[in-house]
Amino acid sequence: MTLTVLSPPTPTVLERSPTAPTVPVTFQEFVDPRAVEVVVEIAPPHRLLAGRAGTLTTWSCAPGESLDSGKPIVAVDGDSMLALATSVPLWRDIAVGATGDDVAALQRELGRLGYPAHSDGVFSRADLEASTALARTAGIRIDGVVPLDRVVWIPASTVTIEGCEAGLGEMIAAGQVLATIGGTVSVQPVVLPEGRLPGGRVLTVFSEPVALGREGEVPADTSIAMIRSSPAVREAASGNPEAGRLTLAGQIALASPVRIAVVPASAVFLDADGTACVFTRRTAHVVTVVGSEFGDSFVVFDEEKAPQAIQSTVPTAGRKCR
Repeated sequence: MTLTVLSPPTPTVLERSPTAPTVPVTFQEFVDPRAVEVVVEIAPPHRLLAGRAGTLTTWSCAPGESLDSGKPIVAVDGDSMLALATSVPLWRDIAVGATGDDVAALQRELGRLGYPAHSDGVFSRADLEASTALARTAGIRIDGVVPLDRVVWIPASTVTIEGCEAGLGEMIAAGQVLATIGGTVSVQPVVLPEGRLPGGRVLTVFSEPVALGREGEVPADTSIAMIRSSPAVREAASGNPEAGRLTLAGQIALASPVRIAVVPASAVFLDADGTACVFTRRTAHVVTVVGSEFGDSFVVFDEEKAPQAIQSTVPTAGRKCR
């Protein structure tokens, strides 16, 4: 006698669901954020000196205020004095025919301020006319020479007053200290991380975002006052007020977002030569992995038209990106 045991059918709700062979590819905008170190160098404070003796008849000094090159900042005995930021401090009256590094520095600053000037280190009549036009905006009359006693040298195009040493109405001597100003501030080029996506980058670390140059350089016209007043700079400086070099933690990101694909990390295959790819049923699609989060990989497809769905895992056979 043969006994046959029949198993009851498995209810539909208990049957194993097949693993989905493909998953949809989703897309989103991406700015490729990267952590970077930002090195800020701060020079010691500078003393602002009067070019002539007399009574201070115009002088609105206040800590935290900015002084700009090309602007009148003080008057002695009613005569205005012009702030000028030249790479070489002016040390003499400059007349037509004068030559030297101080002349070349004056010419460069005239050009930066928008006045046509040569850059050959020889002071021409055209340079005198440019200087006269600039001085006229400050109420200063130039008669054949750029007079040293009508110029107050500052070390940068914009400086910030740290302390006032003389007051309005005070009698001063030539060469007397009027105020102390913050030393010049420079930011070293940011070392751009390898493997980043191509495109212009914006640095976030100061009070305002800064667009970097191609080599990671901060533009020369970036506000020194903005850098100095940034919370990150203040916090770093508070720990060591005498430090001339500060290292800050910053972030760079693409100025214009790019469109990336979000795929399961399990779907990405890395070939022996370092090439990454994902698979559809019959094709390998080369990708660049630009990030990851919560089990997903962020990729950019090499091909212009990306697939709408891919295999959720790497196939066991035929695994080759190219």
